[in-house]
Amino acid sequence: MLSSLSFATASFILQAHYKMTHEAVVTLFEKIVELCHITTVDAQTVQNAIASDFKDFEDALQYYSAATVKADYIITRNKQDFIQSAISIYTPEEFLYNSNKLE
Repeated sequence: MLSSLSFATASFILQAHYKMTHEAVVTLFEKIVELCHITTVDAQTVQNAIASDFKDFEDALQYYSAATVKADYIITRNKQDFIQSAISIYTPEEFLYNSNKLE
């Protein structure tokens, strides 16, 4: 699963920092969409994020988007921002190293 919000973040990073063209980003996203279930960020997700204790609003949106679909885990580079999470949190490295052991 992948939050719809992740596409906006990834688009910015890929174009601004990796200098990918819009067309290259769209092509990449088309492939990702074929592989992943995309979760939504809707009004309830935003309201939950606003009411939360998360210090980073984007993290709150990601968390509540994942909670809505009962995700088993969240993969993030900002693991420390999800201390109060009821969902298991992994860094990308932890996920890749332990993916065969995850429940």
